[in-house]
Amino acid sequence: MQAGAAKTAPNSLCRAVANYGELCAALRGTAWEADLLPPGPGAAGRAAKARCLACAPRTVGLVLGGSHHKTGTLLLERLLQSVGAELGLPVEKPHWERCASLQRREDGICVDEHASVPKLHRFFFGARYHAAALVHIVREPLEVCVSSYQYHLRSTEAWLRMPRKELHGKSWQAALKAASTRDGLLLECRRSIRDQASRHRACLPPSQPASATPCVHA
Repeated sequence: MQAGAAKTAPNSLCRAVANYGELCAALRGTAWEADLLPPGPGAAGRAAKARCLACAPRTVGLVLGGSHHKTGTLLLERLLQSVGAELGLPVEKPHWERCASLQRREDGICVDEHASVPKLHRFFFGARYHAAALVHIVREPLEVCVSSYQYHLRSTEAWLRMPRKELHGKSWQAALKAASTRDGLLLECRRSIRDQASRHRACLPPSQPASATPCVHA
């Protein structure tokens, strides 16, 4: 195996082999039967052999959670962590591409804090992953820009302190702090709503009818 390559096959034979139940039944009583059974002495081993590792029914599957900047990411993560704790499922964040459950196609919950249309096409609509559900959290655009303004005034994220040409060398955070509350909100809302509009345009390209949009909301 190539060094650093991600594992993409499920750990469970029930998931890795589509007809595992039929395979197990066909090998019952043969020399290969023990290869499909978990080790277990005494009664445990006999019980495993009797049921031939029947695959448990899937009740949840793979769940994807997606959010965007200042749309309620922490709320989404806490809700899905509660669901995961209740159902005994692993919860991983902050990107779908780093989620082991998604890569292995196993039951689990994967959260992406910056969901996008390309990611939806790759991980949700793609035939390879077969996610059972998508929980996509969105927020009223004006609330997003007000929340972004308040957050960007005090955040320590590096990009907020980088000089910007359109601000004559000022950083975004410095420009917000130098402006009045009214002007700062207008400045942030122009940036924030422009960013949100670009995402919506990606969801609704001119040549595609609204009924065919890949944007899924919950």
